[in-house]
Amino acid sequence: MTAFALVNADGMPTGGGTVPSWAPLPAGAIELPPGKGVEDLCGLRWTGTDWVERPVEPVWTPSPEEQAAGLLMRARAEAVTRVNAEVSALRARFQTEGAGQAEIYADKRAEAVAFVAADAPDLADFPLLRAEVGVSAESAWQLAQIWLWKSDSARTIRDASEAVRMQAMAAIAGAASIDEVEAVQWAFTRTLNTLLHPEMEP
Repeated sequence: MTAFALVNADGMPTGGGTVPSWAPLPAGAIELPPGKGVEDLCGLRWTGTDWVERPVEPVWTPSPEEQAAGLLMRARAEAVTRVNAEVSALRARFQTEGAGQAEIYADKRAEAVAFVAADAPDLADFPLLRAEVGVSAESAWQLAQIWLWKSDSARTIRDASEAVRMQAMAAIAGAASIDEVEAVQWAFTRTLNTLLHPEMEP
């Protein structure tokens, strides 16, 4: 069998193979020197007239410590993603997230506060309340109370969950092993659940 290689303009092998000794080489192929096979291509270069050996770049293999560090980094990143997703899901149970929606909630709260504080409020002065009366509540007073309750609940959950989230982020960043990352994640989820169900407190 005759071993051959195909090379680029710099003489670097781009592929190769073998043909029976009696068969012609493929177009553009260059016969390899005696004793060399396709498995040796990474250490050869064609000068245009002859094959010369070239240093073979060692294949980098991470050490066990480097592998462990990489796995830990991935576990931390995945834990951060899960923490943020759980917090977002919790907050969405009280208020739809989004910049535009947040502005609407703020306007609703402002109208509710002003309506409740007024001695003789005129519903014509409160367009958001006026538009929703009869949909979410029978009266403007009831609707204002609902909006205030929802706003207060959302703020409480937002502030408490943000504190829990930041504590988890710090703990994840400082975790020295995947087991510690998982323990932080478990503790975070449990703490987050207690915001909705205080009776779960140990």
